Amino acid sequence: MDATEIRFVGEHCKELAGLIAGWKRPLLFSHARADGDAIGSLCAMRSILRGLGNEPTPLLFEPPQVRYQWLLDEDPIAIFAGTDDPALSEADGVIVLDTCSDAQLEPVAAWLRSTSLPKLAVDHHVTRDPLVDHYLVDEHASATCLMVYEWAQHANWPLDDQARLALYVGMTTDTGWFRFSNTDARTMEAAGALVRDGVQPAAVFERLFQAESSARFRLLGAVLSAAELFCDERFAILALTQEMFSETGATASDTEDLVNYPLQIATVDASCLLIDQANGTIRASFRSKAPHGSRPDVDVSLVAAGLGGGGHRRAAAARIPGSIDEVKKIVLGRLSAAISEAQTQSP
Repeated sequence: MDATEIRFVGEHCKELAGLIAGWKRPLLFSHARADGDAIGSLCAMRSILRGLGNEPTPLLFEPPQVRYQWLLDEDPIAIFAGTDDPALSEADGVIVLDTCSDAQLEPVAAWLRSTSLPKLAVDHHVTRDPLVDHYLVDEHASATCLMVYEWAQHANWPLDDQARLALYVGMTTDTGWFRFSNTDARTMEAAGALVRDGVQPAAVFERLFQAESSARFRLLGAVLSAAELFCDERFAILALTQEMFSETGATASDTEDLVNYPLQIATVDASCLLIDQANGTIRASFRSKAPHGSRPDVDVSLVAAGLGGGGHRRAAAARIPGSIDEVKKIVLGRLSAAISEAQTQSP
């Protein structure tokens, strides 16, 4: 079947709601290195489908980050066991949440392409590979969890306490606790409705942002002390080496949000975090501020796309072969060019 792109509007939401209601044992996937929006949308969709009488099976590609473990304590999500996983042979449909990227679904991407099962993706990213039959997309949504919430409203799906909590986690993490430029009235209205229905923001904030490990705290100090500013302090590059992980006792799960810290500097328009993957590749995460006054509009999704990755205008990532020093030179050139171009286009 040719992939059909369906934009996020009420009539199409209802159409696809009817489609997946007939999938009694759907698989639920999200991207590798699942963040709050990925885990939140998996948990919420699982709860919604169970409420419809179905038996969904969500799967993660690796253990969840410590920050989100509490959300799964009472109802864990299994780790994908490879294409021999029995869940694949028992499924009658697939829902992919918070990504449409080959690279982010690498452990299951080949299987997704080859299986005859009906497949749907729900996503708010710009990057879109031809992996599924149907796409429910909204590039203006602040989070996939916002889309799932609104989908539930269009389809008259009831939300239980677990679904509401999971949706709130996804919205808050993808908006930086409502600080990022993707925060809008639509997001705040949905979050307000979830709070009205019982979600407790203070308790969620403490769980997410006031329960860090001492190892992450040490890692933060190490990476910030080695931060470099370029182009008249218009962008920053942070580099995380394997030595830093060893010295601090931190793990890859402790790196979330570190890329945002340099954006606190007034002159910095964009930031990049390089993480040595210890396999000959570097993971590069990019962030940029929204244009304001004389600040240029730096589209980091274009920078990431030029390096084989993708994402949003303000948040993107790529995996780049090479050493930290080699990749730093590449990123330095790409970001310098992106900022120069953005400056020429500024009013």
